[in-house]
Amino acid sequence: MGIILAKNREVATWQGVHLFHFGLSNCSQRVRMMLEEKNIAWQSHYVDIPRNENLTDWYQDINPKAVVPTLVHDGVVVVESNDILRYLNTEFDGANLLQGTGIDERVVQKLIAMAEGFQGEVKVLTHEYLFKPVAKKSAKNLQLMERKIRNKSLLKFHQNFSRQGFSQEQLNDAVKSAHDVLGELDQQLMTKSWLAGSDFSIADICWIVNIHRLDLMRFPVQRYPNVTRWFAMMKRRPSYTRALVAYEPGAVRGFLKIFTALRSLFMPKIFDYSES
Repeated sequence: MGIILAKNREVATWQGVHLFHFGLSNCSQRVRMMLEEKNIAWQSHYVDIPRNENLTDWYQDINPKAVVPTLVHDGVVVVESNDILRYLNTEFDGANLLQGTGIDERVVQKLIAMAEGFQGEVKVLTHEYLFKPVAKKSAKNLQLMERKIRNKSLLKFHQNFSRQGFSQEQLNDAVKSAHDVLGELDQQLMTKSWLAGSDFSIADICWIVNIHRLDLMRFPVQRYPNVTRWFAMMKRRPSYTRALVAYEPGAVRGFLKIFTALRSLFMPKIFDYSES
């Protein structure tokens, strides 16, 4: 979608870089990493998703899908995380993270598309295996969504997840897709330091948030040695700490650690799709 004409004309008068984001949103994590990597000063507009701040008319007049992130730059509104990455790369000085002597732009574009295609599976896995105890919405919350939200596909997702949950077939397919993409990334990294060549690129930003998310839920990322090596390199980048870890409060990380440990104890083979 990229650049849009927002119904909320207030933001058209804003100067500088403004980001509407949520701490645990992997799409927000991508954009925060890009802002760090490009050393771009930005103003934070935190959208508390659990408190339904994304459902206000004011916000939906900026982002009609009622999701984060949304970037506003000198009045220009950009939505969809990967389109925001491309925009920031073009509009701001600093390293070109889309193309260069050490970056294969065709590979970057392929990996961006692959990440976009995997987003649905990440959403299913996250809701089922990481945030399930807190992600299910109450009947009252669903009623609020039904009255307020304009994005009917997002409403349907939450209705299905909160009322009946995912089918075993959906979960199996998501687990298999995760192994498939990890295998493809592992092959990609067999002869490369970074995903798209010898230099860090947007492809690495696109994928680190997904690998980080899989690692949080104790998905067996370690089965893929090249991905594991690359993951360790990514963790050493300051942007990883500042854009991902810093937005995961200690209490939240503690809860996730306990939940995933208990789940792994009682369901040790849930991520072995060959036995699903």
